[in-house]
Amino acid sequence: MHGLQIHLYADDTQIYFSFDPKKDMAIESIKSKLKECFEHIKSWMSENYLKLNDNKKAQINNVVRVCYVNQRNLGRIGSKLSKELKIQMVHASIHSILDNGNATYGALSERLLQKLQKVQNTAVRFIFGLHGKLRQEPITPYMIELHFLPVAMRIKFKIALLVFKCLNDCAPEYLRTMVKIRDTSKHHVRMDHDFFLLERPPLSRLRATAGAFSHTAPKIWNTLPYSLRSISRLDVFKKALKTHLFHQAYPVCANSIFGDSVVMDAGL
Repeated sequence: MHGLQIHLYADDTQIYFSFDPKKDMAIESIKSKLKECFEHIKSWMSENYLKLNDNKKAQINNVVRVCYVNQRNLGRIGSKLSKELKIQMVHASIHSILDNGNATYGALSERLLQKLQKVQNTAVRFIFGLHGKLRQEPITPYMIELHFLPVAMRIKFKIALLVFKCLNDCAPEYLRTMVKIRDTSKHHVRMDHDFFLLERPPLSRLRATAGAFSHTAPKIWNTLPYSLRSISRLDVFKKALKTHLFHQAYPVCANSIFGDSVVMDAGL
């Protein structure tokens, strides 16, 4: 009705659109369409006794708040749970929230990343019962023991995984149009034999634009080793990707504890 497109996935509905950012009239037209569309949705939801949350500007703060509420609830039953059950509960009620939509976190500031990382650190302390004086112990050895990727690497994992799915026609069309294999015929460099590099869009001075999937996707994908980018099976790619990012996150500890040949499971 309003000229916008939709993408449905489970209980999540995304409204999206495309336009030429160089044309001011296009931007104003999109703003008007968006406003009309959301007013229509808000009115329909109100008539059906539903409430639209149209304020998503404080996304990170909201994620942190919900995670800490869940963590407090877990703390009440922690003494009755085994370590294995605690890990499952952390995946279900903490990591699932931290990872939801984290492909859009590619340009987060270090301050916001640290807010999210503190949430994961708290969850790890819950699993191992690191309270009181034990709370001051370094968290890294426990993260390694659990095979947990830190938040920054979880974001890279999600973006790289989405690129893999785009290149293998396993992602929605609106995402597939955002990534494009580099045209080797236009380059005369030593890497022309590498057919798995992505074209990079022009650099933007806007932080919000720099965090768009179309920008973060080639930035992260092109830094992966060729042996990883050339994998064709999803299950193999996920395991190899986690192993690669795990060694990046814990270069000294991972090698000394597990050795260079360690292969992670695909879970985060």
